[in-house]
Amino acid sequence: MREDLLHFLWRYQKFDEAPLQTTTAEMVYVLDKGQPNSGSGPNFLMAQIQIGSIRFAGAVELHLSASHWYQHGHHKDPAYDNVILHVVWEDDLSIRLPSGQCIPTLELRHSTDKELLATYQKNFIKTHQNPPCSPFVKSLPTPLWKHWRERLYLERLEERIQAIDIRLEELNNDWEALLFERMARGFGLNRNGESFEKMAQSFSFSVLRKQAGTATQLEALFYGQLNMLPKTTTHPYTSSLVDHYAYLKHKYQLEPLVGIQPTFGRLRPSNFPTIRLAQLAQLYYQTPALLAGALNAKKLLGLRLFKQVSVTDYWQSHYHFEGQKSKTQGRRRTLTPSFQSLLILNALLPVLYAYSKWEGKDRSEWLFEQLETLPLEENQCINHYESIGFHAESALDSQAILQLQSNYCEKKKCLKCALGFHILKQTQ
Repeated sequence: MREDLLHFLWRYQKFDEAPLQTTTAEMVYVLDKGQPNSGSGPNFLMAQIQIGSIRFAGAVELHLSASHWYQHGHHKDPAYDNVILHVVWEDDLSIRLPSGQCIPTLELRHSTDKELLATYQKNFIKTHQNPPCSPFVKSLPTPLWKHWRERLYLERLEERIQAIDIRLEELNNDWEALLFERMARGFGLNRNGESFEKMAQSFSFSVLRKQAGTATQLEALFYGQLNMLPKTTTHPYTSSLVDHYAYLKHKYQLEPLVGIQPTFGRLRPSNFPTIRLAQLAQLYYQTPALLAGALNAKKLLGLRLFKQVSVTDYWQSHYHFEGQKSKTQGRRRTLTPSFQSLLILNALLPVLYAYSKWEGKDRSEWLFEQLETLPLEENQCINHYESIGFHAESALDSQAILQLQSNYCEKKKCLKCALGFHILKQTQ
């Protein structure tokens, strides 16, 4: 037995036809099962239960074992003083309120619909399919998925906001500085995201604000902090970077990062750290107040500030410092729509959402509109869910699927998932 199934049994009153009785043999009549409580406190609120000849109004608490009441510390919490019925799978201990009064207990293991238990075990617990509900996916109503995917994405954002709030406090509520760190990580992608983020954190954002007069100054700052500048150079461009960085290092008492070196391995040339840092420098040279610009945008994908980003002349024809000119000389190394989409998904939207909550504004509709304009992400997980019948068209779908897989399907939390909940209801 799992606790999510116990909640399902009570919420939908899936019991045998025999009358319900407390563990002390008093008749139980459920007049109103109550409302599920998603916050702290008892599991169901505003319930109405008749026990024997007495009618009670209050809360209902559910546990797999009655003794969990004490394990969870409910006997010390005044929020549980109004519990009128303790619903358990196994009654292994008599429970009392601080006043000494026994709480009526309803044990469900002998009163539960056996067919439902068998269906749940077969289709959700014992199955080896991923996700467990694979055979039922094609029959799910489209509106159900559209509503659930929004909740899944907001849940995904809320998880990210915890880290954002901690870092924001460390930055003294400087939202632009926070966004710069997130954008730096985004430009680094999976391979160099961490080193780029550490680079962004290695100096005060006020330094960037003061040195954003030219892209070259920002390039010198970024490359210098990551120890990427050549020791000796003959090219005028690289010489200027070395000189600029020496000046910045002295002026702002900068300390280059130790033991952190971006990698070029297993990367396409367009994703080399030299190119991505040059693009990041261009972005902040052109738009140092990036958050303000994004907040006023109706559509983020293809935003003018992204379209303007390219690289300085040297990086139009090189991939490495002091290296040979590349065969793709002459191509504009701009931010592709797919790369813009990654930046928006992983850096921009989480910060914008957190900022909206901080302001006390609800931008959820605008948020979903942005997601539906972003292309569907491609990876093995998304491809698998599409193959079993999930209708995925945009980044909203793919982000929701990633959250679904990691937080529900892998952990078999089927009855905490709107889809699994619906399937079990329909199979009875």
